[in-house]
Amino acid sequence: HRGASVGEIVPPPREGYVLLPHESLPNGMSRAQGSQFEIAIAAIGDASLGDDVAIHTASKSMKLLRAMLRMILDGLGDDVYQRENVLLRDLARSIAPARDGFVLVQTLDTLTEGLDPTSHEAFRQRLVDEHHNRRATLMGGSSFLPDIAAELVAARDRVQDAVVTRLPVEPVHPKPAIVVKGTGRVYGRGRKGYEASMTEPLDAPLHTWRKSVKYLRHQLESLELLIAPGLVHMTLELDELGELLGDHHDIEVLLDTATGMGRSALDELIERGRELQDGLRRRALRFTLASGVYTPTKSAFKDALRAD
Repeated sequence: HRGASVGEIVPPPREGYVLLPHESLPNGMSRAQGSQFEIAIAAIGDASLGDDVAIHTASKSMKLLRAMLRMILDGLGDDVYQRENVLLRDLARSIAPARDGFVLVQTLDTLTEGLDPTSHEAFRQRLVDEHHNRRATLMGGSSFLPDIAAELVAARDRVQDAVVTRLPVEPVHPKPAIVVKGTGRVYGRGRKGYEASMTEPLDAPLHTWRKSVKYLRHQLESLELLIAPGLVHMTLELDELGELLGDHHDIEVLLDTATGMGRSALDELIERGRELQDGLRRRALRFTLASGVYTPTKSAFKDALRAD
């Protein structure tokens, strides 16, 4: 029986997915991706972790894997990339509902500090009940988690084979052209999302921006032994920016749920949420401008990535 409590969430060890200067690209990517597959498979199979920690750990590793797939897309080929990226996305989505409710409750508690608890206690209880019900439904099936683990094992074997057979046999340092191109593509999408968010106060460009920020951070972390100090520092800035955009997204999901209930008692909560979202958006834009994370053009970023 797997515990349901939320324990301490420990991020996957960074050294597992950092490329080493002496490695070839196929060997380095095979090792780095293999480590994340193993973390996800082990987390899902470890009953001692508790549902929330296991799901968070597995989801984190799947996000790292998707970031690395984007980095070597041009070497793997679109067929391999699309198949494995979609699979990892869908696997992460299939287990996410077992923990999403916990995140909603955490977000609600942060959002309602100082408010009269009677105004939202029914809403909070509903979120808690729905979280428990979703988790019980997902985790109650005896084959659910073993099926996820089996899918990950099969994906690991396919990706490892593609990495070894399709990637060019060249050292990871200096950075291979496909790595520069793939990482630059993610940077460019993030820069477009940032620029769109300056003029469109909507969630769509922010969502694109948020995802690109996370993917780029993971990619630069994997390259931290191969890139200039300025780009290593950029990972810290992307982490902080990602937190701001992630908080904005969590509030958006919570407010969508609250709005769907159509209760006037939640009007104050919704109004406060919109105000906090606007503040988070402004903070993210100011931080990005001040830090210069997305100041370089895509071409200039790729030049910096090539440099030692």
